[in-house]
Amino acid sequence: MDDRRDRPEAGLRLLKEVFGKCKVRVTRDPVDLHASLGSVKTDPHWRKVAAHCRVRGFDPRCYVEWRFHVEFPGYPTPAKFADEKMLDKYGAEGAPDVRRLQVAQALALMSSKLDLLVSAGEDQLRALLDPVHCFDPVFVYSMASLSGRTGELPPEVLVQARRQAYWNPVYQACFSEVVPPEVFEGARREHRES
Repeated sequence: MDDRRDRPEAGLRLLKEVFGKCKVRVTRDPVDLHASLGSVKTDPHWRKVAAHCRVRGFDPRCYVEWRFHVEFPGYPTPAKFADEKMLDKYGAEGAPDVRRLQVAQALALMSSKLDLLVSAGEDQLRALLDPVHCFDPVFVYSMASLSGRTGELPPEVLVQARRQAYWNPVYQACFSEVVPPEVFEGARREHRES
């Protein structure tokens, strides 16, 4: 982690933000993110979680996302994240980064599908933009960027990619070498405007 994330208050904000975004993936209500970030009464819970994760050597973002994965379609309240049994279970499972694994698998599948389409003679950009193939916006923009064809994309692709990356912190945490930096720039601003 960078120095900013090692500071206690920065870690507190990160945990609240990851929790809020995970909750929104379950509830589909963006108000949950704002409620999570604005809640001061949950701060002692998040400080306790951060301390437990630091002592055990866990990435707190990964732990929070794992809890949502394990308890889906429900989700735990902030007070339940410092549960020793769940922390032990997370450690016993090897402290997996489930969202990273899920996104990595999705990217690998989309990449294989794109390779098959291109090898069959289809234009890469046309295949990426065809809604029949259901490629994620982050993948579409990233592949177009790798091939130097972002200028040929409709403007809404970047907006959709930014939105997808904003709601999934794992993209910036684990895939920033694959996803172009412009996907992360302005994502927060565009989220507020939408």
